[in-house]
Amino acid sequence: MYLLPHEEDKAYSIVHRYEKMVKDDSVGFLDTRQFDALLDHYETTEQIDNALQVANYAIEQHGYSAHFYVKKAELLLNNDSEREALECLEKASSLDTTEMEIYLLKAEALAALNQHEEAMFVLEEARALSTSDDRIEILKVKAGIYEMQGQYEQAFDTLAIGLKLQPTDEDILTRIWLIVEISGLYEKSIQLHEPLVDEAPYSKLIWYNHAHALLNLERYGQAAESFEYAYLIDEKFESAYLDRATALSKLELYEKAIECYECALEHIEPDANLHTQMGLCFEQLKNCPDAESCYLEAIRLDPAHDEAYFRLGECLFQRERWEGAKGAYESAFRLSKKADYLTALGETHYQMGNYENAQLFFQDACDMAPDECEQWVRLATFQMSIGDYELAVETLDEAAMYSDCLLHINYCKIACLYKNGRRQEALVILQQTLGEHKGKEYQILFDLAPEIQYADAFMATIDAFFA
Repeated sequence: MYLLPHEEDKAYSIVHRYEKMVKDDSVGFLDTRQFDALLDHYETTEQIDNALQVANYAIEQHGYSAHFYVKKAELLLNNDSEREALECLEKASSLDTTEMEIYLLKAEALAALNQHEEAMFVLEEARALSTSDDRIEILKVKAGIYEMQGQYEQAFDTLAIGLKLQPTDEDILTRIWLIVEISGLYEKSIQLHEPLVDEAPYSKLIWYNHAHALLNLERYGQAAESFEYAYLIDEKFESAYLDRATALSKLELYEKAIECYECALEHIEPDANLHTQMGLCFEQLKNCPDAESCYLEAIRLDPAHDEAYFRLGECLFQRERWEGAKGAYESAFRLSKKADYLTALGETHYQMGNYENAQLFFQDACDMAPDECEQWVRLATFQMSIGDYELAVETLDEAAMYSDCLLHINYCKIACLYKNGRRQEALVILQQTLGEHKGKEYQILFDLAPEIQYADAFMATIDAFFA
């Protein structure tokens, strides 16, 4: 609740007076407005125990009013005390059978106790007493009950009814976005929001929800257009800028994505994520110096932003500035223990000729993420590069025990066996792999061992499979 300066002073005067009375263990009479001001203060400052104490005093002094029973029930419900909340609501309903909030809170409490059918019955009772304004609130609670049960499509359909009654209700629009994000109901979201953009063309959330669904269905051009409408309506709508830039990046329109980020910086506070995403666009344009500037700015804004350190390392690596890359990767790993960061350190040490350290980092990456086959493949290809084929085969055999991605592991093993002169074994595994995986991605083999393209027996086996 927003208070004018003189009202705020008055509210704090009431709080000060009340707290002195509590300290003196003598709480005198306060009118309903004063109790409401105290409740607002303690709720706003998240002092729930104090708010409950105020509610109890209010009930003692104004026990004829359902209002304070409802307020206490709401506090109890927010404090996960559903059964006590229901007791308060029973008392409230004995004083006033027409107060809609009693029904809504009772339904929420019952739902929190997994009594979903009872909660729905209470909402039906509420609907019989409701006005048109009440109906939207009933629909919100009903949708929440469906969400609790994981029935996201029913929750979506319920909120959609509310949205048709009040297209610009921001609470409903936000909740629909979350449900769509969880459930993947993108087509339904588009069908719901498309007519609403004409009905309420100045609602940023309608445009945003529409764009979000389009983005997830890979309709990037339309998504970019809708995101743009969202931030044209609200110049400080950060998510709309970021998501539009993502859509443009998917279309490989990196210059336009950068323009979008720059436009965002004119209207919103800069943050590390925005600068990091802009840096990624510069990387795609092979503009490492500008990308590095973005990452350094991201680090300045948030020294704990590990991705910015990692991307900075990637740029420095591309420019063969090994020491700088190593330092950036080390900083990233200190902030967040990720296998990819260890692999990057392994690559850097490999380029610097520190093979022993490279081996350790590649191995540590495998130990940290044993189910990620790319870590194992990189360790094995490193071992192959230094001529230790036997160890590479052992690595790949170990990888097969942990990772489900046998396709890449098998192709790497074929390449390793071929390079080690064990060509008959390699050929047998090639035949098995082509059959089991229907020949998918066999070109990986040529990246790992280009010379296989000139080995007649191997090429004949591949050709025969596709004949």
